Amino acid sequence: MSTFVALALLLSLHASAKDLAFVEEWSLAGPRFSEHSVFRYFLGGDGNLYLYEVQRAHGLLTGPGRLTAISPQGRILRTVESPFFSSLAIAVDRQSRIYLWGMEDARSLIRIFSPEGEQIRTLETPTLQADLLLVDAAGFIYAVGLHVHNGREARFEHLDGTIVHVFAPDGREVAAFGSWEDSLPLNRRVQAASRSLLAFDRDRLLLYPNRPMPPDRFLSPLQVFAVDRGVPRLHATFDLGRLSSAMIGSRVEAQRPFLSEDDVVEGVAAFNDRVVLNVMRKAPTGRFQSVILLISPEGRVLEVPVPAPGLGRLIGVDSHGHFYFEYRHPSWSVVKARLIERQGGVEHRIEGQIVGPRPQRATQSGSPGARARPKV
Repeated sequence: MSTFVALALLLSLHASAKDLAFVEEWSLAGPRFSEHSVFRYFLGGDGNLYLYEVQRAHGLLTGPGRLTAISPQGRILRTVESPFFSSLAIAVDRQSRIYLWGMEDARSLIRIFSPEGEQIRTLETPTLQADLLLVDAAGFIYAVGLHVHNGREARFEHLDGTIVHVFAPDGREVAAFGSWEDSLPLNRRVQAASRSLLAFDRDRLLLYPNRPMPPDRFLSPLQVFAVDRGVPRLHATFDLGRLSSAMIGSRVEAQRPFLSEDDVVEGVAAFNDRVVLNVMRKAPTGRFQSVILLISPEGRVLEVPVPAPGLGRLIGVDSHGHFYFEYRHPSWSVVKARLIERQGGVEHRIEGQIVGPRPQRATQSGSPGARARPKV
């Protein structure tokens, strides 16, 4: 047995929440807070980290905007500015091309730019209020946002309640899936759906739908889809409200709910065969702690605190298994970290797969948004 395989098996058998930790590789100071700008970090399909800044006035995004590419080594590669950068729904593909959703004269458009910011082409889509974009390796575009089938204005009565819309490289809509939370009043239903989280991992798509804003409090099901040329197939569903401490490891004896409605899901990603959740956990003191949950295919959970200090939020996990975190207090910064296991005072970097049983199969009934609805 090779050393690598032996190490992977060792980690799968013995890793626990007490053995795992994040080790910082580098940190980078972020922009100074400005009431005239909105900032967000995201990982591009090209493996780079991106800092996106959009100007705003009177509470509205107006542009222009600026996109800064940062290498995996923490070096600034380039900065692109454009008057078209006036929406937060932006993505970068494997060729470093920039995709940006926007509205123009009641038309819903996705503009595609070169890495240097030159406009290449524009795709017109069915009317959509997009809040998040992703682009897969084949060029299919995934937009989180609510879709209007009737009328030209994004009025609530025309919304169909579908959260994720998939467009082919030529702009045709090929699929739609995920449903909003019907139990909420309409305005809060729209707000929660627009805050849904979406992430890619090769041929897997992770969806955490319907993130509520106070006063609403609930945990949505985490859904895992297999994707073939933009068409999703529901593969597994995790009911986060039913994860229990008995799934954490043999050291825990008493069962208790692992997550409560007071906990806030802030990010989703994938790490090898594990699903990654970033959760702001509410302590008995009323303060929040940011933790990473690693959920195996069968629902076994490992919890790891994010690197200190402050409430770091997960940006994403790259193809090499590095975690990126954003901090806003005490100052704005981004941290790249690796996950390690400590055994007998020796640190082992986790690079191999943390092995677990085969994935649970999801049913088509149950929680909202647990069905895929391909469209022709």
